Amino acid sequence: MKRFILLTTFLSLAIFLRATSPSDPTGPEQPPLDLAKILTGTDSIALFEGLPRSYAKGKDTEQEKRPEPTFTVDQQTFYVKPITLTDEDRATLETIFRSGTPVKAFGGVKFCGGFHADYLIEWRRKKETVLRALVCFGCHEIRFVDSTGIIETDMTESGVQRLENVLRKYRQERPARASSAPAKPAANAAQSSVPQKRE
Repeated sequence: MKRFILLTTFLSLAIFLRATSPSDPTGPEQPPLDLAKILTGTDSIALFEGLPRSYAKGKDTEQEKRPEPTFTVDQQTFYVKPITLTDEDRATLETIFRSGTPVKAFGGVKFCGGFHADYLIEWRRKKETVLRALVCFGCHEIRFVDSTGIIETDMTESGVQRLENVLRKYRQERPARASSAPAKPAANAAQSSVPQKRE
């Protein structure tokens, strides 16, 4: 009898939670953030290249081998010298992020060696940083960083293609590599697009 009551209570709770859930699984997926709104009024965009990943232990890291100065955002390291974008590519990047969105809700941790940013895209308003996008083509993720925190997202298929078409030609310090297949989320990974506090 106790099992029946417990089972009935559990099922009732599950039905209630599903009925009151604000998300509609059959409806279109909402983008994790409104990039067009966030980027309104920004007047410049800059592109920085990330350091290559170094797997080897006991050897010099790429940063130690190369004397170029670097800076760090969300534990990801980039060369200080910005990449000079063509006017056409700058306009294309603005279109990718302002019209529609190249990202979707974060699908969880990937089995690809972990997030490692290939590029950082930075938008400024009157020389003040408004938003940074850390782009990882290995796991097809973008981490957006602003003054309030971090939002992890996955790239859409079209987002991956469009961004690779623009950015891969600016690979200066990183070794060349072929375009990779989409990384798969880990099983039972929690989905989250909630801003996370910086450590």
